[in-house]
Amino acid sequence: MIRKFIAVGCTVLGMAGSTAFAANTATMDVQTDVPGACTISSNTALADFGTYAYDGPASTNSHGATGTLLLNCSATTDYFVSVNSGTHASGAQTRLQNTTNAAEFLSYDIFSDVAYASAFPTTAGTLGTGATGGTGDGTNHTLQVYYKLPRNQTTPAPGTYTDTVTFTITY
Repeated sequence: MIRKFIAVGCTVLGMAGSTAFAANTATMDVQTDVPGACTISSNTALADFGTYAYDGPASTNSHGATGTLLLNCSATTDYFVSVNSGTHASGAQTRLQNTTNAAEFLSYDIFSDVAYASAFPTTAGTLGTGATGGTGDGTNHTLQVYYKLPRNQTTPAPGTYTDTVTFTITY
């Protein structure tokens, strides 16, 4: 009896080893596109000139203010930042408007350098160049903006003067 059991066991094992399975394969390509991209935001809620100390039409006082932009562009993406003339411009001249007397304005200028020597560009220039251009690396970068109220302006009416400018990053 033991012999039959062993023989049956060998036969069953022999059959399991002779069963053949078939296999087929398939391939699938996987892809994504990563376009160059940039973001821009303001780190400064208000670029404040403070109190304008007017001392007559031949005023030697000029007032400055600063703001900070936060830029982030994907790696190897060239960019250029420009600014518009604001909501109260007269031609290309940026102006602050009196909030209680809409006929009153103070002119101001926007610069890309602390020495107030280089006007901030109002149109997109060559990507990746100049004081407001560069090449992204996927990390955040800051760009300082400098504002200045020029001297010798007409006597301003008392009040609060405001404007809104829009910065554009082209890439």
